[in-house]
Amino acid sequence: ASSPNTDVLLQRMEQLEQELKTLKAQGVSVAPTQNSSKKPARGIQKSKNAFSMQQIAKVLDKANKADIKLLKD
Repeated sequence: ASSPNTDVLLQRMEQLEQELKTLKAQGVSVAPTQNSSKKPARGIQKSKNAFSMQQIAKVLDKANKADIKLLKD
């Protein structure tokens, strides 16, 4: 004897299998939606004023408090 919970799950599984068969028969494609949702990798995008993090770190290491205050203003 199966519990009522199991019966509900079996009915739901059969329903989903029928939906899957219907979608396959209609030829619904999933691949294009996956490809269109991909965003370009962040490292690939370059701005026209691209500086490496190493260059920025060197400048900031040499900067003193007065230099940084000038940048804020």
